[in-house]
Amino acid sequence: MVTFRKVKPSDVPQLREIASTAFKHHRFWLDKKLDPERVKEYYVKDLDRLVTASFNDPEKNNFLVAVEGEKVVGYIALRIDDLLTSTFRFKWGVIGSFALREGYRHKGLGSEMLKKALEWFVSKGASRVDVWTDSENIPAIQCYEKAGFRTIYSGLTLTLNMRRD
Repeated sequence: MVTFRKVKPSDVPQLREIASTAFKHHRFWLDKKLDPERVKEYYVKDLDRLVTASFNDPEKNNFLVAVEGEKVVGYIALRIDDLLTSTFRFKWGVIGSFALREGYRHKGLGSEMLKKALEWFVSKGASRVDVWTDSENIPAIQCYEKAGFRTIYSGLTLTLNMRRD
């Protein structure tokens, strides 16, 4: 049975494993000019930043994990964005990262985690929650839409490689 709880420091090794392999639809994995080992390193560093924020400022950051026994099977990183909140004068939530282990996808677990995340945002008084995902990540888009999210913007990432190697 999968349960949900706040992250613990002892979860980090398993979280790094998930983060280093979960985002295959993301532009960094798709860019053949980027070293795959550096791409993995990026996701691990980003994960560490999000976990650290949840420990250092739990009023504005939360990091939930899904666990089955001792096995971490997914996570979701949440924050109340200071700049958006102060500019627009209402609490603005952001989902910073959301990932599940391969064998735990397409089983409703993502929807359950998202529900727990939205409960946290409600408890913080958020009026709005944003999430960014890649246009090719159809399962994620469907999960968010099922929870009530709607697409308001879709963009492109343009890159200029300044190194000529």
